Amino acid sequence: MIDKYRLALSQAPMFGAVTRAKLLGLKIDELRTERSDLNWQPTTEWDLGKFAPKVGADLIWQADLQELLNFLGDDAKGRTKLGKFSEWRKEYNLDAAWEEFCKLGITVILFEDQSYPRWLREIFDPPTELFCLGKLPEHLQPMISVVGARAATEYGVMVTKKIVSGLVESGFGIVSGLADGIDATAHKAAIVKGGITVAVLGCGHSQVKSEDKSGLVSEILEAGGAVISEFPPSLPPATWTYPVRNRIIAGLTQATVVIEAKLGSGTLITANSALESDREVMAVPGSVLNKSSEGCHKLIREGAWLVECAEDILGILEGEYDATPHGDNPLPNPPRSKAPTNQIKRRSVTARMIKSGVTSRNPTTLSPVAQLIWSLFEQEEELSFELISEKVSKSRPIANLGSESKSNLMSISSPELLVALTELELLGWLVASPVGFRKN
Repeated sequence: MIDKYRLALSQAPMFGAVTRAKLLGLKIDELRTERSDLNWQPTTEWDLGKFAPKVGADLIWQADLQELLNFLGDDAKGRTKLGKFSEWRKEYNLDAAWEEFCKLGITVILFEDQSYPRWLREIFDPPTELFCLGKLPEHLQPMISVVGARAATEYGVMVTKKIVSGLVESGFGIVSGLADGIDATAHKAAIVKGGITVAVLGCGHSQVKSEDKSGLVSEILEAGGAVISEFPPSLPPATWTYPVRNRIIAGLTQATVVIEAKLGSGTLITANSALESDREVMAVPGSVLNKSSEGCHKLIREGAWLVECAEDILGILEGEYDATPHGDNPLPNPPRSKAPTNQIKRRSVTARMIKSGVTSRNPTTLSPVAQLIWSLFEQEEELSFELISEKVSKSRPIANLGSESKSNLMSISSPELLVALTELELLGWLVASPVGFRKN
């Protein structure tokens, strides 16, 4: 059960999931070596004792700087983070924040709780806390992530309804991000079919202000679903919060289906998160004349499964789950897909090459703006979006950029920066962090 100290740690903006886990002594690292195996499979039973915090949140809150360094490691990066934490802690009103939180009626699921989603527990950097409205599905409920463009086309909406309806009829629940377009369509299609759906927020629960989204939140909860967030209720959406939450969308399920995505879109970050967690990635093809399908086509070329309907998805997952209609419990861990073993292995190896940049980190292969951003990380391990934007505007053009690129470097827009940062994330060179972005 969460207390005011654990709540405070979850709100500390300088700590990400990995840092909080390290401070609390949560043994997430034990799972990482297993995931490097091509044949790795999630386990069904968990020794919950080994996930329990070794250090109480109250002790962390009350510790002085040197004691905190003993928890986290006395290096320059750790000292900087903990120095910021010590200053932030002085301004934080522990009791007032706890009293305000208790009024909201939000459940908090901790990493060490038995109710914590078992698939999510197995990703590289699982959230140490999940703030939840509604009820998460049982562990044995099979789930699929369905994500895509905010500016969905009529084709994208029709395909989403078709695929989600088929998945729900086969016993699957749907996870998505509550965004306009494909995400919202996926949630609504699941509800219409009487299925379970889970929305993952890129902000705190109190920050969902759009009337449309608030209406959809109510529909999801009334249908027996859940709306969850890693972020404390008062945290507003920011540039870094959406890439961070995308790993949760992918991590809650055994497969992610992408329906319409432009090149450089945040949807591709969700697909990359699925690859990093050794989950299946599937993409729906579209018109070669439609930019909204370019991201899907890129994923397919790089090894994602091409799917056109729910039957395609069920065929790929056949053997992982016996997905039966509502009321029957599916079997969680039979052998993997009955597709040829060498084909699965080929796709898995391809996925790792995509995410880790096996072809070596050659900056000349990047887009001009991405090259400039990457040059900033030669001396820095972690930078905020604001600092990246500021440094880019002050940087001199790189020598091998064309004259047109040189003349435009001083006026790079925020969307252009985001596209370039997404490019670096998809290659696995950078990862999102609470601060902004850090070198991977």
